[in-house]
Amino acid sequence: MQRRPRSSGSTRRCAYVDEDAACAFRWRRSRTTAAGAKVRPRRVPYWAETEMKKKQRPTTTTDSQHQKRVGATLRTMQVLEHFAGNPHPMSAAELTRATDQNPSTAFNILRTLVSEGYLQHLAGSKLYMRGPALYRLARKFADAPHIPQAAAPLLQELASKYDVSVSLWRREAAHYMMLLMLAEGSGAIRLHMTTGIKVPLLQGSMGRIMALEAGLPDEERHRLFSALPLARPISYRTFLGQARLAREQGWSQDDGNWHEAVASLSAPVRIADAPVEYLCTVAMFRQQHAGAARLALAGDLLNLASRVAPLINPAC
Repeated sequence: MQRRPRSSGSTRRCAYVDEDAACAFRWRRSRTTAAGAKVRPRRVPYWAETEMKKKQRPTTTTDSQHQKRVGATLRTMQVLEHFAGNPHPMSAAELTRATDQNPSTAFNILRTLVSEGYLQHLAGSKLYMRGPALYRLARKFADAPHIPQAAAPLLQELASKYDVSVSLWRREAAHYMMLLMLAEGSGAIRLHMTTGIKVPLLQGSMGRIMALEAGLPDEERHRLFSALPLARPISYRTFLGQARLAREQGWSQDDGNWHEAVASLSAPVRIADAPVEYLCTVAMFRQQHAGAARLALAGDLLNLASRVAPLINPAC
């Protein structure tokens, strides 16, 4: 073993490098104990001396440490807040521009949030959207009691007038709608649904509205439509034609396509310029309210949707 002496100044210590072991050591000076015994100097590696100093260091926490903000957390919150205010699918590049984040950082955050279910990657595309875990986190706000309580009399008024079932739905993640509340008519035979159930985004009359309001790429929309369980099947081209008609007239209709005995009407609850997330829907038996009566019901449904909008967002 070759030793290379090194001066350590006024501390009267001698340091050397053990070239065979490739490790630096320091000779600690001799010291005298309280009992008067002299302790011989010993060789201690630099890293061990550093660790001993760390153990002797007080572990007090300052106010500045409590106030320290974690950048990764702030950037993740920024991404979630952006998706919370925009339900349309978006790419990583769009998110980077909107949040002014580093592209690689934004992509890593997106990938992590997708793996945990807070965001959802649309198959066959480079787009991302809200995931089910994000909705579960916000469920107590989505199901806030003030919305059903305030809207209940309005829905019940229409249900009683036409003896139908009237419901309020909210978009749940990328591909589902969730039932928030239901009002039923007084007939002996009624259509009943359980609050909290989820149905496919493009199902029934709601699907004709959301087909063009959900911001889905055509390939994704076609895939979702092909997976629908239809009692009376229609072509995708016919479905899109009905969706365009629904956008023009403001309301949509499913006449037995989802269920042979059931017809439904839907109207979007429009809140300023925000994407459509809420829908008012009427469900009835197909023989009910045909022709002019159904058109009158559709008009009243549009009026209901416009009255519900301020209850969801008072700024409307």
